[in-house]
Amino acid sequence: EMKVRDKAYRESHREEVKSRDKAYFRAHRAEQNTHYATYQAAKLQRTLKSVNPEEIKAFYIEAKRLTEETGIKYSVDHIIPIKGKYVSDFHVPWNLQVVPLIENISKGNR
Repeated sequence: EMKVRDKAYRESHREEVKSRDKAYFRAHRAEQNTHYATYQAAKLQRTLKSVNPEEIKAFYIEAKRLTEETGIKYSVDHIIPIKGKYVSDFHVPWNLQVVPLIENISKGNR
């Protein structure tokens, strides 16, 4: 119920929400950069040396292609999170999938 109400509010106040989000991220840039750097480091640590980087790169290329082709933003998702609270996996091709960005965001780290 709350999700539906929040979604409706965000849609009806799109510009206001966008402006507020932008201001928040600008004000908290250091925390955002720290979070991103930590995530990137975790990905590097969780990538097996035996994996061909081109196999992983292919997922990012496909996400970009789908985004350009459909106009819907796509992203690369870890099927099992690389930094999960209870379980974590590796940054490897068999743990990756290309999904719409909104789907990836909505599932969070689950």
